[in-house]
Amino acid sequence: MLNNVVIHDCGQNAIVGHLGSAFSFIYNNHIYNIRNRREFFGHEIAGIKLHAALDTQVYNNYVHHCSLGMWFDWQTQGTRISQNIFAHNTRDLFVEVSSGPYLVDNNILTADYALDNHAQGGAYINNIISGEIVHKLMLDRATPYHVPHSTLISGFAPVYGGDDRFYNNIFIGKNGIKNIGTSIFNDYTASLKEYIDLVSQEEGDHEAFHKIKQPVFINHNAYFNQAEHFDREQSFIQDNAFNPNLNIQEDNSGVYLDMTIPESLLNFKWDIHSTYSLPKVRLVDADFEDIDGSPLTLSSDLLNHSRIDMATLGPIQQLRVGKNHILLWEKDNNTKNSIN
Repeated sequence: MLNNVVIHDCGQNAIVGHLGSAFSFIYNNHIYNIRNRREFFGHEIAGIKLHAALDTQVYNNYVHHCSLGMWFDWQTQGTRISQNIFAHNTRDLFVEVSSGPYLVDNNILTADYALDNHAQGGAYINNIISGEIVHKLMLDRATPYHVPHSTLISGFAPVYGGDDRFYNNIFIGKNGIKNIGTSIFNDYTASLKEYIDLVSQEEGDHEAFHKIKQPVFINHNAYFNQAEHFDREQSFIQDNAFNPNLNIQEDNSGVYLDMTIPESLLNFKWDIHSTYSLPKVRLVDADFEDIDGSPLTLSSDLLNHSRIDMATLGPIQQLRVGKNHILLWEKDNNTKNSIN
């Protein structure tokens, strides 16, 4: 367990591990100024860089002014990345060569390059994402996946593309930045049945699975300021002209969110997601569930306010129409010890 620590001005990374991070809790940490001098090159560079973060819970961390905020590489399974604030990073979040299930919920991602998704089997729920999403297949890198809640290896698989879920997120475009939103999945299948039907029509053996991308499950998201939606999304908000003017600012007391909200967003509430509403991960044949195997419900937001019945999109339930100025992080109450 790593809680309530300030880690800053490190040349390579703040928190790093391989398998040793499995079943860990990384909560309430303040991480900043990591690898900004570019003194080192390599693949263990980020504010938090973990391999095989099995059932690792990464909650309520404020990560800013880093070359890369968080990087989860290989065997990201049972991992939950929740209630984190990313600000002023070159990149915010990278999930690589993993088959899930992993959960990214109630976070705020603000970098121009917000998300690297080189994985499959993820669920992105109730986030704000204001930056480019880069999705890549990794067909030449078969990676282990596990018996749920265990280090026992169940099999190996490349990243075929897809098997991701995007629900109840707010996507905000930026001038000159492409691929903000879910339109990057426009050529993906949209159901397991469609995927199986198309694979069965291909000639050959395992090569067929390299040709057809796994289904994605995308619905009930909001897209502002030229962010673009998945072309088979059935229920969504699209307002190209509206700019929420998202901004994360910091003073001596804490970290604040400034954001302007249209009435249409508050009127567009949707179901609270849980183990029962999220489709099971295909390859691992596992559910999105708590670390003890019990059902999981996303019933709290970034500020630990309860969601009741229907959820406002994004990570904060207490938004109001017009300008919002919301305290996200109180410095004195969240961090105690300092490392540099």
